[in-house]
Amino acid sequence: MRNHQLTTSTTMSGEAPPRKIPDLSLAQSLFTLRTQPSSSSSYTAARTHLLTQIEEKSLAPLYLLLKDDLSEWSESTYDGLKKKNDEEEEKMDAKLNEAKEMNGESEVSEALIAKFTFLATILDKVLIAGGTRLRNNRIVH
Repeated sequence: MRNHQLTTSTTMSGEAPPRKIPDLSLAQSLFTLRTQPSSSSSYTAARTHLLTQIEEKSLAPLYLLLKDDLSEWSESTYDGLKKKNDEEEEKMDAKLNEAKEMNGESEVSEALIAKFTFLATILDKVLIAGGTRLRNNRIVH
């Protein structure tokens, strides 16, 4: 069976393998969290995995998705994660605007790829779906 996940690039010098986007272990943990009794060890492991990944990767959209599943869900935690995501997205938007001002097509493409890789990494499907459109066979942000 072929794996159809997006991966980030890496060098040929033997560095760490590229990250897989999306991380299907998160989907598996979410499924386990929602289908197993809270007293089971698989539920506990899935919950721990999700919360660890949410914290490490600032996955605000995933944390919001878990609002009804976690008794200890916190608005302040979500706001902190979202703030980190928004700051990172602002940096990427600034790079994109700079690339547009330079009229560098490859720079614009690189900036868009970086932004959408980031959005895919944090699992923000709403911004991914609504963030671009094609006009005259070119991506317009």
